[in-house]
Amino acid sequence: TPNNTWIREISSQLKSSILDSPLEPYLSKKKLEKSYNQFFNPINEGDNGRIFKLISFSRWLALQKEHNG
Repeated sequence: TPNNTWIREISSQLKSSILDSPLEPYLSKKKLEKSYNQFFNPINEGDNGRIFKLISFSRWLALQKEHNG
């Protein structure tokens, strides 16, 4: 689908911002980094939802960190 293509295209651009966000202790950055390309290779709609949630959550955490210091 066009959405899957778009996610694959932007995944490399998002990688540093996602991995630099304060995701620990919510999920293992080491595991995510190890399987990053596989995670950002959506196969079905469920994958799209998980990817969107990860992008949103990592950005929200980064904004919270900036705001709260």
